[in-house]
Amino acid sequence: MTPFSKGRITLQSTDPLQQPNIDPNYLSDPKDAKMMVQAFRTAKKIANTTVFRKFGAKQKFLYDECNRKTGDDLYDCLVRMETLTSYHPCCTAKIGNEKDNLAVVDPRLRVYKVKGLRIADASVMPAITSANIQAPCYMIGEKAAHMLKEDWRL
Repeated sequence: MTPFSKGRITLQSTDPLQQPNIDPNYLSDPKDAKMMVQAFRTAKKIANTTVFRKFGAKQKFLYDECNRKTGDDLYDCLVRMETLTSYHPCCTAKIGNEKDNLAVVDPRLRVYKVKGLRIADASVMPAITSANIQAPCYMIGEKAAHMLKEDWRL
Protein backbone atom coordinates (compact mmCIF):
# COMPACT_ATOMS: atom_id res chain seq x y z
CA MET A 1 0.00 0.00 0.00
CA THR A 2 2.98 2.30 0.30
CA PRO A 3 5.23 1.77 -2.72
CA PHE A 4 8.80 3.02 -2.90
CA SER A 5 8.66 3.50 -6.68
CA LYS A 6 7.74 6.98 -7.80
CA GLY A 7 6.18 7.98 -11.10
CA ARG A 8 6.04 11.35 -12.77
CA ILE A 9 3.77 13.55 -14.81
CA THR A 10 5.35 15.96 -17.27
CA LEU A 11 3.95 18.37 -19.82
CA GLN A 12 4.40 17.67 -23.53
CA SER A 13 3.99 21.31 -24.45
CA THR A 14 2.60 24.64 -23.27
CA ASP A 15 -0.72 23.81 -24.96
CA PRO A 16 -3.22 23.19 -22.11
CA LEU A 17 -5.25 20.85 -24.37
CA GLN A 18 -2.28 18.54 -24.97
CA GLN A 19 -2.39 15.43 -22.76
CA PRO A 20 0.46 15.21 -20.23
CA ASN A 21 3.02 12.40 -20.24
CA ILE A 22 2.22 10.01 -17.39
CA ASP A 23 4.84 7.46 -16.34
CA PRO A 24 3.70 5.47 -13.27
CA ASN A 25 7.17 3.86 -13.10
CA TYR A 26 5.78 0.75 -11.42
CA LEU A 27 8.28 -1.59 -9.73
CA SER A 28 11.23 0.69 -10.51
CA ASP A 29 12.39 0.34 -6.91
CA PRO A 30 13.56 -3.24 -6.22
CA LYS A 31 12.01 -3.09 -2.74
CA ASP A 32 8.54 -3.08 -4.35
CA ALA A 33 9.25 -6.24 -6.37
CA LYS A 34 10.70 -7.94 -3.28
CA MET A 35 7.56 -7.07 -1.29
CA MET A 36 5.34 -8.46 -4.07
CA VAL A 37 7.34 -11.73 -4.10
CA GLN A 38 6.67 -12.03 -0.36
CA ALA A 39 2.96 -11.46 -1.00
CA PHE A 40 2.83 -14.19 -3.67
CA ARG A 41 4.69 -16.61 -1.39
CA THR A 42 2.17 -15.90 1.39
CA ALA A 43 -0.74 -16.41 -1.01
CA LYS A 44 0.72 -19.78 -2.02
CA LYS A 45 1.00 -20.84 1.63
CA ILE A 46 -2.63 -19.87 2.22
CA ALA A 47 -3.76 -21.73 -0.92
CA ASN A 48 -2.00 -24.84 0.36
CA THR A 49 -3.81 -24.91 3.71
CA THR A 50 -6.20 -27.75 4.52
CA VAL A 51 -9.25 -25.51 4.25
CA PHE A 52 -8.38 -24.26 0.76
CA ARG A 53 -7.38 -27.74 -0.45
CA LYS A 54 -10.70 -29.09 0.90
CA PHE A 55 -12.51 -26.79 -1.52
CA GLY A 56 -10.25 -27.69 -4.42
CA ALA A 57 -8.52 -24.30 -4.61
CA LYS A 58 -5.72 -24.27 -7.17
CA GLN A 59 -3.32 -21.55 -8.21
CA LYS A 60 -3.86 -20.59 -11.82
CA PHE A 61 -2.09 -17.66 -13.40
CA LEU A 62 -3.27 -15.49 -16.25
CA TYR A 63 -0.16 -16.05 -18.30
CA ASP A 64 0.87 -19.56 -19.32
CA GLU A 65 4.45 -18.35 -19.12
CA CYS A 66 4.16 -18.16 -15.30
CA ASN A 67 2.37 -21.54 -15.07
CA ARG A 68 5.47 -23.21 -16.53
CA LYS A 69 7.92 -21.72 -14.02
CA THR A 70 8.97 -22.77 -10.53
CA GLY A 71 10.88 -21.35 -7.57
CA ASP A 72 12.31 -17.84 -7.81
CA ASP A 73 11.63 -17.77 -11.57
CA LEU A 74 7.93 -18.27 -10.86
CA TYR A 75 7.82 -15.39 -8.42
CA ASP A 76 9.80 -13.07 -10.70
CA CYS A 77 7.32 -13.89 -13.48
CA LEU A 78 4.34 -13.29 -11.21
CA VAL A 79 5.60 -9.89 -10.11
CA ARG A 80 6.25 -8.76 -13.69
CA MET A 81 3.26 -10.38 -15.41
CA GLU A 82 0.45 -10.87 -12.88
CA THR A 83 0.68 -7.73 -10.74
CA LEU A 84 -1.81 -4.98 -11.41
CA THR A 85 -2.67 -1.63 -9.97
CA SER A 86 -5.98 -0.72 -8.43
CA TYR A 87 -5.28 2.63 -10.04
CA HIS A 88 -5.61 5.13 -7.24
CA PRO A 89 -3.25 7.86 -8.45
CA CYS A 90 -2.46 10.52 -5.92
CA CYS A 91 0.19 12.90 -4.63
CA THR A 92 0.91 14.74 -7.92
CA ALA A 93 -0.06 18.25 -6.75
CA LYS A 94 1.18 18.24 -3.17
CA ILE A 95 -0.27 20.57 -0.56
CA GLY A 96 2.35 22.55 1.35
CA ASN A 97 3.82 25.93 2.07
CA GLU A 98 5.49 28.18 -0.49
CA LYS A 99 8.98 27.25 0.73
CA ASP A 100 8.39 23.62 -0.30
CA ASN A 101 9.62 23.31 -3.90
CA LEU A 102 7.33 20.32 -4.48
CA ALA A 103 4.16 21.98 -3.16
CA VAL A 104 1.61 22.90 -5.83
CA VAL A 105 -1.26 24.12 -3.63
CA ASP A 106 -1.40 26.11 -0.40
CA PRO A 107 -3.25 24.89 2.72
CA ARG A 108 -6.49 26.36 1.28
CA LEU A 109 -6.04 24.26 -1.89
CA ARG A 110 -5.22 27.29 -4.07
CA VAL A 111 -2.72 26.62 -6.84
CA TYR A 112 0.40 28.71 -6.32
CA LYS A 113 0.82 31.52 -8.87
CA VAL A 114 -2.54 30.79 -10.60
CA LYS A 115 -5.29 33.11 -9.42
CA GLY A 116 -8.74 31.56 -9.02
CA LEU A 117 -7.72 27.91 -9.38
CA ARG A 118 -7.95 25.27 -6.66
CA ILE A 119 -7.35 21.54 -6.63
CA ALA A 120 -9.54 19.34 -4.45
CA ASP A 121 -8.74 15.70 -5.15
CA ALA A 122 -6.27 12.96 -4.23
CA SER A 123 -3.46 14.74 -6.03
CA VAL A 124 -3.06 17.21 -3.13
CA MET A 125 -2.18 14.48 -0.65
CA PRO A 126 1.51 14.82 0.22
CA ALA A 127 1.91 11.05 0.71
CA ILE A 128 -0.11 8.00 -0.29
CA THR A 129 -2.42 6.62 2.39
CA SER A 130 -2.06 3.01 3.53
CA ALA A 131 -5.66 2.24 2.60
CA ASN A 132 -8.15 3.09 -0.12
CA ILE A 133 -8.11 6.79 -0.97
CA GLN A 134 -11.89 7.18 -1.32
CA ALA A 135 -12.54 8.40 2.25
CA PRO A 136 -9.67 10.92 2.22
CA CYS A 137 -10.99 12.22 -1.12
CA TYR A 138 -14.41 12.78 0.45
CA MET A 139 -12.73 14.67 3.28
CA ILE A 140 -10.72 16.82 0.86
CA GLY A 141 -13.91 17.64 -1.08
CA GLU A 142 -15.85 18.51 2.09
CA LYS A 143 -13.03 20.70 3.38
CA ALA A 144 -12.72 22.42 0.00
CA ALA A 145 -16.46 23.16 0.00
CA HIS A 146 -16.21 24.75 3.45
CA MET A 147 -13.17 26.83 2.46
CA LEU A 148 -14.89 28.00 -0.73
CA LYS A 149 -17.93 29.11 1.27
CA GLU A 150 -15.70 30.94 3.75
CA ASP A 151 -13.73 32.69 1.00
CA TRP A 152 -16.88 33.56 -0.95
CA ARG A 153 -18.18 35.54 2.05
CA LEU A 154 -15.00 37.66 2.26
